[in-house]
Amino acid sequence: MLYLKLKDSRIFQLLQNSYWQLTQNKAPKDAQKSRTFMSKVAKHKNIPYGSELYEAGLTQFENNISLVIAKYQAAGIPVFISSIASNLADQAPFSSSKKPNKQLGKQGADYYYQQGQQLLAKANYKAAKQAFIKARDLDLLRFRAPSAMNDIISDLAKKESVYFVDSNKALTEAAKHGIIGKSLMLEHLHPTIKGYFVIADSFYHTLARSNILGTFPQHISTAEAEKDLPVFDAEVYWGKAKIAGLMADYPFTKEPKKIELPIVKTPSDRLGLSAYQSKIGWLTIATENLKYGKKNDKALYLKSAKLLADAMPFDANHNYRAGVVLLQAKAFSQAPRYLKRAIKINNKNINYQLALSHVYLEQGKLQQALPWLESVLELEPNNATANDVLPKVKHHLAKQGK
Repeated sequence: MLYLKLKDSRIFQLLQNSYWQLTQNKAPKDAQKSRTFMSKVAKHKNIPYGSELYEAGLTQFENNISLVIAKYQAAGIPVFISSIASNLADQAPFSSSKKPNKQLGKQGADYYYQQGQQLLAKANYKAAKQAFIKARDLDLLRFRAPSAMNDIISDLAKKESVYFVDSNKALTEAAKHGIIGKSLMLEHLHPTIKGYFVIADSFYHTLARSNILGTFPQHISTAEAEKDLPVFDAEVYWGKAKIAGLMADYPFTKEPKKIELPIVKTPSDRLGLSAYQSKIGWLTIATENLKYGKKNDKALYLKSAKLLADAMPFDANHNYRAGVVLLQAKAFSQAPRYLKRAIKINNKNINYQLALSHVYLEQGKLQQALPWLESVLELEPNNATANDVLPKVKHHLAKQGK
């Protein structure tokens, strides 16, 4: 709660940014020399289920989230809050008690995890899932949120202007046998690319149902969205390398080990490795993909152009390029977003306006194309393209009685 009160302070922001710059300039070191943050703060921090400290943690969680919601409500901003998910099938408990827990079970977390594995092998998926949930809830090291936190989130979502996003349910439905495992989680709780997509898709559909932005002009299906993931292969390697570093130390191992990075097989992997080593950043990854895609891969070129434009919405060149590439790919519904950005930045550039009018003409939207063609002639009365196309557009509109 103190953080929320301090975060708007200019001095606090300066200190925060300075710390970030210092940490970014440090290349990853051998695990023997550099312990992970998790290993430093969590070792020997066991919290038994139902204990006084456990209950205090739940209370603090509820109070903190309530404070955040209250701040947004006071500003009239709707809140979307999601349930929490974690790896059940493929993450053994980090710490297990040999003593029975009076509230939840007669055995410790390890017992229920093994029971879950046995039930899974026998295809008794419903019982296996329940055993895995019990194993997670009894895990003494609280790196995975217990079921009680989702109960708190569900209750908080009943407040005014708060919308519940059930990502846990969506991930469960997407998981093999309805039990979240390594196909959706890299380790205990960091999602894979697929996992992140499922979560994002859950937010999208909840946002659409809420109608707070009105009816979406075009609904994007899950299948369509999955074909257009905004992630480079180099970022996938980068993420896996970070997780490898995380898992080379406590609580995944008793003692820190040498980090075993994924094998570098492709140029994208090499970019990802350089990013992991803090030699390059995301912008370099995007730019290199743009260069390669322009020569060798149209789909990659299109993705790179869009991602660069979205990352830099106030750069006219990036947005114009994205609009043109989308126009060439006949993705007419997407192109106006980028071309309008470019025009907003520089409303004197006739190429931007001609491109936008071209997009509308390809869609048969003559009325939308008209003002942009007229604007071009105001800026350049002798423009050949506008002088040729504008009379034809007006003629067609007159025939339609518009």
